[in-house]
Amino acid sequence: SLLAWAVGLLPFKDTFLTNSKTPQTGAANPGPEQSADLHALVSVLSGGMVGPGDGPGMANKTLITQTCMSDGNLLKPDHPALPIDAAWSTKRDPGGELLWTGTSLGTGDASWDFRYVLAAALERDYWLRPEDIHLPKSPE
Repeated sequence: SLLAWAVGLLPFKDTFLTNSKTPQTGAANPGPEQSADLHALVSVLSGGMVGPGDGPGMANKTLITQTCMSDGNLLKPDHPALPIDAAWSTKRDPGGELLWTGTSLGTGDASWDFRYVLAAALERDYWLRPEDIHLPKSPE
């Protein structure tokens, strides 16, 4: 997603099965999907399309509707989820996936900034610092 975003594109995570309980007839990948909730979250945090790939009549409608607003518009951050800077360091890399993204709502004094962090399959403990997700340092 880092390269795609750098050249003005939104990444596409790929399709996933939303129904993780049973194998599916008619799906390109019959499954079952081991982590449907995680795949849905990663799709939303990518900022690109959400691609459920379930066979006919097999979709988990509840999970799919959690990826969008009631009017059908996809939930999207301001930029795709990116690895924290420490992922590029041999000293602080936690292993696994530690990504962040953000959304700003409103303008001026009525502006709110939100950060979202996804940690999956980390190989070791990691102390997340405000600067890891581009927040100002806390006063000492």
